[in-house]
Amino acid sequence: MPAAAPSPQAQPQKTDIKETLTSIIIAFAMAFLFRGFVVEAFLIPTGSMAPTLRGQHHQFKSPDSGAEWAVGPPMQARGPVRGFDPYTGRELETTFRSRAGDRIFVMKYLYSVYDPKRFDVVVFKNPTDPTQNFIKRLIGLPNEQLALIDGDVFVRTPKADDRKDVSPWALDGWKVATKPERAQRQLWQPVFDSSYAPLRDTGWRSPWLANDAESKSSNAWTLGKTGVYELTGTAPARLDWDADRYPIFDVYGYNVLPNGNEYPVDRARGIVLQGANGGNTYPVSDLRMSLGVKPKAAGGTIAATVQSRRHLFRAEIAGTSVTLKMRPLTNPEGPQDPAWKTLGTATLDAPLPVDNVSNLEFWHVDQTLQLWINGDQVASAGYDWSPQERLANAMQLTLQDFAQAGNPLLQEARYTRARAWWDFSGAPLSLSRVSMDRDLFYQPGVHSGAYGGVRGVPALATHPSTTLETSPDQFFVCGDNSPSSLDGRLWETVNPWVMEVEPRVGVVHRDLLIGKAFFVYFPAPQWPYGVPMPDVGNMRWIW
Repeated sequence: MPAAAPSPQAQPQKTDIKETLTSIIIAFAMAFLFRGFVVEAFLIPTGSMAPTLRGQHHQFKSPDSGAEWAVGPPMQARGPVRGFDPYTGRELETTFRSRAGDRIFVMKYLYSVYDPKRFDVVVFKNPTDPTQNFIKRLIGLPNEQLALIDGDVFVRTPKADDRKDVSPWALDGWKVATKPERAQRQLWQPVFDSSYAPLRDTGWRSPWLANDAESKSSNAWTLGKTGVYELTGTAPARLDWDADRYPIFDVYGYNVLPNGNEYPVDRARGIVLQGANGGNTYPVSDLRMSLGVKPKAAGGTIAATVQSRRHLFRAEIAGTSVTLKMRPLTNPEGPQDPAWKTLGTATLDAPLPVDNVSNLEFWHVDQTLQLWINGDQVASAGYDWSPQERLANAMQLTLQDFAQAGNPLLQEARYTRARAWWDFSGAPLSLSRVSMDRDLFYQPGVHSGAYGGVRGVPALATHPSTTLETSPDQFFVCGDNSPSSLDGRLWETVNPWVMEVEPRVGVVHRDLLIGKAFFVYFPAPQWPYGVPMPDVGNMRWIW
């Protein structure tokens, strides 16, 4: 057979100017459609969502502990900026130039596909000035009543037969809104981590006090500067948070006062005494205790306890048995202690392994107790207190107290200060990354009257008289940096343009919502040697 003739080589097609312009126009059109209807980029200008999202700020790093944190810039243009190490309370100073805010992607809401969910981080048109875009956390949904009590979010569904002659907080059906795991992990605020123990600061002392449960001595413990705590022997021993010297308040390392000075600080205890703009700070009882435990022998037991709201909340691990329980705190040292109430139990596949590190987390948050081992939730249970029970236990208040002059919720001394400790027995062990974190605390407040509101009126949803009840198209939002966030609690006016759609002060109408923030694609750049460099390591999802 004759050989087949070689096929002719394909000739490249010529592209004329018309086709090129058409392709460019289509690409731009697709980009604008994508930006207009799917995803849009925004820049975070301020610290109302710090530290979840950072606005313009200064970045600090402690030379002693190695901890890094952001501090919002003062209003003064020049001069040093002071900050306080969130782990040690030590004061530092920097003159480095400020960084811009985070740049984020926002997935626009397509109501035919999905609706906003509680605790989404949302971008919306500011009802007081719709030329501005705001970003806050969505905590109130349509068709519900909402109250902020002792830092938590309480919600209920209104009923047609609700009595109008009683306080809304006295009605039945209230529940605490529990944050999803990913949002909760984003919202834990660091109080201490033994990994950041300052190696060169000889005057610093750990906030964890080590003692033998029986003798109150610390002979069985070695608390080294490396952040690793060693326990010898098998007798009961305790690691106790020093709540007298290190009380846990809702303070943020990010915040500075408007005049550029630091907050008033008790340097002996290393705590900030006031919130943003000179406001109050409040004790926080929603805590996460965590550590890495390495048993040196089998047969040990471990328990974590939070004391707050006139109760003890406890998680115990004994072999493969896990128990979550609580009891009232009446006489902790005497024989008349009330019995423990078991809230939940679980069984592990095996005891904690010997000579291997297991990461334990005990959460007391949103009226739940949760135990996590190596990132997995092994037990969870809740206690279903109403607003009245929460007021009574956390602040020793009744609803009748609100009829008197003044707002008792603004009195910091009324709030319960939390204590916490770990108990160990039965086996020697070593501990690492011994940490304490606190939850976000939504503060009460009063209107200043500076922007047209009535001076002295309690902030929206923070008092029985200002309980929020939303319509089918209303949402309620607050900032994660609660002491320094002008949000739905304290808005005082509605822009005339917005009033045609939503005249109510303090809420966000559905038509003003833009979308859900989901990714920090360009964190605030670093400036090594005066040259901007992208901080790729801080690219992250937003929860």
